[in-house]
Amino acid sequence: MISFPKLVNKKGKQRFFVFELTTFCNHNCIYCYNVWKFNKYPRGSLDINSWKKIVSKLKDETSLNTISLSGGEPLFYPQIFQLISFIKKQGINVNLLTNGSNVDEKIAKRLVDLGIDIFEVSFVAPNEKMHKKLKGTNDFEKVVRGILNINSAGGKMITVFVATKENIGYLKETMDLAIALGSQGLMFNRINPASKEQIVLMPSIQEIKKALALLNKFSKKFSYPISSSIPIQPCLIDMKNYPFISAGFCPSGNDNSYYTIDSVGNIRFCNHSPTILGNILNDSFSDIVARDKTLELIEAVPSYCLSCKRSKKCFGGCKASAQVCLGSLTACDPFLEANRR
Repeated sequence: MISFPKLVNKKGKQRFFVFELTTFCNHNCIYCYNVWKFNKYPRGSLDINSWKKIVSKLKDETSLNTISLSGGEPLFYPQIFQLISFIKKQGINVNLLTNGSNVDEKIAKRLVDLGIDIFEVSFVAPNEKMHKKLKGTNDFEKVVRGILNINSAGGKMITVFVATKENIGYLKETMDLAIALGSQGLMFNRINPASKEQIVLMPSIQEIKKALALLNKFSKKFSYPISSSIPIQPCLIDMKNYPFISAGFCPSGNDNSYYTIDSVGNIRFCNHSPTILGNILNDSFSDIVARDKTLELIEAVPSYCLSCKRSKKCFGGCKASAQVCLGSLTACDPFLEANRR
C-alpha cells in the first residue's frame, strides 16, 4: 500500500534517481514530456567528472540503488560508456531509457557487457507510418533493429508504449511485434500531457479500459509482466479490475521517489516536473529536499479531491502535469479534469 508521502528526512532513504544526460534527441515525439521543450529551462552539458561527483555524492547522502539514464536520447552523451562503467563499479544498478534507433550490434554488446540492468525502449507503433506520425522520424526499421540487437546481445529489455488517441487502437499489434522482437515486459503509459497542446492527444476512458482489459488478460494467460506507471485516478478507472497489471500512484516525496537530475545538475521532483529544487553540485541532497518548494509539491492536492478518502493515495493524479498544463499544482491532472464530470 502506498502511504501519503512524508517530507524526506536527512537519512536519505531515496533509492532511485533519473539522470537526464543530454537535452538532444533525434526524435521529435508528439507525446514528449521533456520540460525544456515547453518551458524556459536551463540547458547545458556536464562533463564526466561532474557526473561522477554527483554519483559519489548521492551514494554518500542517500540509499542510492538504481540510476536510470535518460535524456533526450542518452546515447548521444559522448561519455556515456565511461559513466555506466563508473556507476556499475559503485555497485549501483543502471537502467537505460532509449528510443533504440542508435543501438547497432556493437553498441548493444558493449552496453550489455558493461552491465545495463534493464533497457527501456520506446516502442509505440507496429508500422512505419504510425511510427513517423508519433515520433516525427522515418527510422522505424532502425528502432526494430535496435531492439533485435539488444535481444541478441542478451540484454534484459522492456518496451514502453505511450498510449495516445492516435495509437491506442494499435496496442495489440505493437505488443505482439515487440514480443516477437524479444521484449520481456511492457510498460503501458497513458500520455501524461506536458503542455496544453498535448491534452487533445489523451485517449478516452473507454479506450483505456479496453486496452487495460486486453493487457490484463494477456498478462494472466502468459505471465508476461505489464505495468502502468502513469497514475490513473481510481474515481475514473479502478485498477483493481486489472489485477495482473502492476500500477500505482505518484511516489513523489516518499522512499520510492525518482528525483531527477538534469543535464546541468539541477534536481527536480521527477522527470515530469519543471520545478527546480536546487543544484546537487552546490548543495546537499538533504538540504535541497527540505526546502519549502519540496514541501509545497508533496502536500499539493486538487481542491476537487480533498473530500475524497482516496486522495491521500491518489493525490488527484500527476501534479506536474496539472502544473504545466493548467498552471497550478493544485489543479486537476488534465486526465481527471477532462473526465471528472
